[in-house]
Amino acid sequence: MTQRHQTSVDRLYSEFDQTIGVLDAAGEITLRNAIGPLFQKSLLLSAASYFEVRVTGAVSELISEATNNDTLVTEFARKKAISRQYHTYFSWDAKNANAFFGLFGTEFRAYMSDRLKDDDETQDAISAFMDIGRERNRIAHEDFGDAHLNETLNDVNDVYKLYERALLFVDRLPTLFADFRQSRNVPSP
Repeated sequence: MTQRHQTSVDRLYSEFDQTIGVLDAAGEITLRNAIGPLFQKSLLLSAASYFEVRVTGAVSELISEATNNDTLVTEFARKKAISRQYHTYFSWDAKNANAFFGLFGTEFRAYMSDRLKDDDETQDAISAFMDIGRERNRIAHEDFGDAHLNETLNDVNDVYKLYERALLFVDRLPTLFADFRQSRNVPSP
């Protein structure tokens, strides 16, 4: 198995894990219990933020490639379709990314529906991705200090596992765009 590049989320998780280990070793159970939920929420927000950067980057790159880096189009798209628009790309209450796929047209949505039929791994990654986005929205729009993550995210390890599952979708997104364009015989620059 190939080693993937360490992300900011990986580094933050490692720091949280080390801190919890120190607290456990010191018998600081009360402090560990107090800091654990903050670590969970911080890691979840970090993962959601990282995914936003990666997905909007993939969309920007798609537009740049499709327009042969035409700055009139890429700048317009960046300012009106990408910047501060990410959370409108998805129907966060859904378990799938069909709303996002539909933004690229009915052909792309149909292509993705067909492609995902027998791809349980990517379907699971999309579901995890959507879970992170949904939880991010919920805790960001509630009282962050009092908000609790859903019952399946019991500790920072559960949040990190969800992130790792979701990362597969984000990593594959540029390839999904490229494969669709290739299937339609759209020339690459």
